[in-house]
Amino acid sequence: MGTTLTTLSLYGINRSVIEPLLAPSDLLREQNLPWITIVPVCGTDGDNINRLCKLAKKLTNEHAAIALLFLYFDDELFHCDLYSAGRKAASCGSDLTWIKFGKKLNDLFGDDLPAKALRYASHCTCFEEQLKLVEETIGAALYDMQNEQPRIVERGDSTLRTIKLREAMLRKRPNRYSLSEVPRKDWPNKMKIRQKLLELLQPQWQRYRLSTPLYNTDVKEYFVPVADGLVAYPYSDNENRKDYLLLYNGNTDDYQDIGPLPAACRSVVWITKSGNLVVLYAKTVKEQKDDGSWSQIVESEYVSCIKKDGTECWRFEPKLSNSRQLYHIHSSSDGVVTLFSPATRGIPDADALIWQINAETGELLRLHHISANDEAVHLIYAESINSFIYCCRSTNELVVIDSNLDKEYRLAGYLGNYYIENEQICGDAIWNCWDSTGIRFFNLRNGEALKVNFEIHAYAIAVFSNGLILCTNESQKKLIVLDKSGKVVSRFSFAGIVCRAFSDGNKIFIVEQRGPNPNGLVYDELFNETSTHIWELVPFSCV
Repeated sequence: MGTTLTTLSLYGINRSVIEPLLAPSDLLREQNLPWITIVPVCGTDGDNINRLCKLAKKLTNEHAAIALLFLYFDDELFHCDLYSAGRKAASCGSDLTWIKFGKKLNDLFGDDLPAKALRYASHCTCFEEQLKLVEETIGAALYDMQNEQPRIVERGDSTLRTIKLREAMLRKRPNRYSLSEVPRKDWPNKMKIRQKLLELLQPQWQRYRLSTPLYNTDVKEYFVPVADGLVAYPYSDNENRKDYLLLYNGNTDDYQDIGPLPAACRSVVWITKSGNLVVLYAKTVKEQKDDGSWSQIVESEYVSCIKKDGTECWRFEPKLSNSRQLYHIHSSSDGVVTLFSPATRGIPDADALIWQINAETGELLRLHHISANDEAVHLIYAESINSFIYCCRSTNELVVIDSNLDKEYRLAGYLGNYYIENEQICGDAIWNCWDSTGIRFFNLRNGEALKVNFEIHAYAIAVFSNGLILCTNESQKKLIVLDKSGKVVSRFSFAGIVCRAFSDGNKIFIVEQRGPNPNGLVYDELFNETSTHIWELVPFSCV
């Protein structure tokens, strides 16, 4: 978790009035007079917010003062409320409009700089730039901690001019791509299947406790391997507390419910030649906590082959302690299912384990141990090199194991994250986007590393084999298209949020969702008000 803090900045009030109202641990900063800032001790932010909110109302009600209550969350978001005459008069922040906030500050300073400057908040490329913009506009250090040196913030328009210059430069640069909305009848097949799955679930969303949210608009984890167009979605019925499986065939439009099942289904990993389902189960039991409440804990995990009436044909159940989990990694076209149990940190003899079983019979084919010293907590299959990959946390090496688990090689100097997603693989490389300044590539064959700096701040969501890097801003309301050198080649704004980008053949598609959430963070697809829109990214030479 990143930094979280709260401050209260006051304008038009004397220190002598504030001091009697402070908590013993509060610190007063006066380096940016006439602003005086109350800086509490970090770590009690919930209490600080409530206390400083009451203080802002009291002081602005009793004095001709303005108060700015600033909240900073986890190095990702900030929010600022302006108090006047004892009440909250306006707000600004990472996910809000700033127009009213700017107009209120015009009255305070007697000029129009705040309104003009804060109109450009939506043009900032990161929340750090937004924060810098508002601090310079008012001449105060809103972000402040007791263990850091005081910052002097001169009131001015330096950040505003930087934003304007950048915007002018980008406006002069013509877009190399256009967006064309795709009618639903022409959607890529997997998106059509996803939408049908949602329609099947939507009338029942209040009844069913859905096991996994679908708001990421990708259902690939529910597609049954090697079974074209077959989707298996696990859910729990809130009325009888039983587990079920919705089986939908996207090619025939047929669907059926299977269950109740003997345990919660994690995924369907294979369908046999005779039509039986090979299912990864997680059996849970109730456990009472010290406070008297109950929780569900996983008692065992296993793979079972079942007929559609629920009859079990065979079971593969590795012996694992309660703290270990079993994951399905890959099912090959020749019927080999690969399972993985990660290492347990802090337990020296808890090796990570890889099993390969015959998907038709459940027979154990291979068992591979990964030393606990490697701290392997995540494993993926890279189709481009037909190998499995994990990160050795103790040495920052990337370890590549061939598909038969009998050969491996290590690549030193890996600086990416430990939890690698399949979407991070592009060709023979893994990409990582740690922040909004750039992206790193790591070659899976030779270990070569490449850093690409972005021309503007952006957050990568997809990388494609043609070199395009697709990004969003923090609110996910904008799509930024970069070439392989990090240069901006196109920009687009959306009414909803940009959820993801994917390729189908040689075409690139963007998924947008619109819905009732005013902050544009997560839309619940199971509500009628939510709609999904798919756009194709088209080069202008093809228009």
